[in-house]
Amino acid sequence: MKLRERYFPGRRICIMSFELGSDVSLIIDTLKLFYSKKINVLSCVIQGHPGYPYVNGVIFLDITKSNISSNELEKRVRALSYASRLAIIERGFTHGEARIIAFPLEDLHNILASIKSMGEPGYALLYHLGFNMGKDYVKKVSLFFSRYDLLKYLLLCYQGMGFGEFNVSKYVEGKESIVEARDLFECIGVASSEPNSHLFRGILAGIFSELWGDKVKVIEEKCIAKGDSKCVFKVEKV
Repeated sequence: MKLRERYFPGRRICIMSFELGSDVSLIIDTLKLFYSKKINVLSCVIQGHPGYPYVNGVIFLDITKSNISSNELEKRVRALSYASRLAIIERGFTHGEARIIAFPLEDLHNILASIKSMGEPGYALLYHLGFNMGKDYVKKVSLFFSRYDLLKYLLLCYQGMGFGEFNVSKYVEGKESIVEARDLFECIGVASSEPNSHLFRGILAGIFSELWGDKVKVIEEKCIAKGDSKCVFKVEKV
């Protein structure tokens, strides 16, 4: 029962998404800060790539027993001068939500391949799964950011969880946006004559439809599965 109670509503839970210098001592200093402020780490995903000078991460923190606010925590982490990109929000969670389950990329590809073997129905299923994921994520954190900042936060979260490396190269509020993705999990290591990302395309559709309050169309114009250097998604209001 005690194990379950830590996830019940009423706990002060923070989500921290970040881009951090890859020197392991920098990560240790950040964890030391948590410990000094009586902050418990509930779940943590940190990932990086060989040759990259930074790592990305998403950490769920329980600050119930700490006297620090989420805003003050953000200031303290930024004061370490390590995080080039950082966002912290505080929200309530029900049992089980402050948890990340990781799949090896090979296993995830096997799952996706099984669904895609269904053909068009499988592609549609992945798209709608992603659509609901993106839409729901926006609803959970929409009170904490402006629309554009919310988009950047969500992409940073997905980047921290290993989905890929993202950049918004164009954004016209309520009309059009272009999102670029390098090393997108759904397409990396895959060879295809057609754009391959159905799940993440759905995630973007869910995010933007909720952000803009209207239907959107998402087209994957470039795809690394086709041999392009990056995946490029064009989002337009319908």
